Amino acid sequence: MHVSAFNYESAITINSNVDFSLGISPWYAQTVQARAENGAYCKTLPAGPAQVFESIVIYDTPTFELIQGKRYSIEFDVRSNRNTIVNAAMTIASPHVTYIDQYVSVSTEWQSIIVPYEHFVPTIGRVSLGFGAIIPPENDTTYCFDNISLLQEQ
Repeated sequence: MHVSAFNYESAITINSNVDFSLGISPWYAQTVQARAENGAYCKTLPAGPAQVFESIVIYDTPTFELIQGKRYSIEFDVRSNRNTIVNAAMTIASPHVTYIDQYVSVSTEWQSIIVPYEHFVPTIGRVSLGFGAIIPPENDTTYCFDNISLLQEQ
């Protein structure tokens, strides 16, 4: 089966403030304080007594639709203070449904990540884009994101 490349010429950007040049709003963190750092969104997850999943950054203001038959591309730059893993997810809160939950490796150097997604099920509204990780029991871990774009092929 032949799959065509994502058509960037017809794509639209769904989210805003993709490079954090305007601070971190409307992106936010649920529990631990996030900050703008050298034009990037950074958040430190403190070491904990157990490995627990924690949200790093979420974009849901405004929420958006995933349209049946449309292709999407989640694109971002990321680094961490240690080699680790983050996930990129598109979800709705109630009832909680995850449409994509892709885990990627992260290193101490900036790297560009592209996560493709094609929405086959019926159109759904109130979708959020988020990134998360597991709180490690050993060390605090700092994650930094920049240039986060959610593109939709037209």
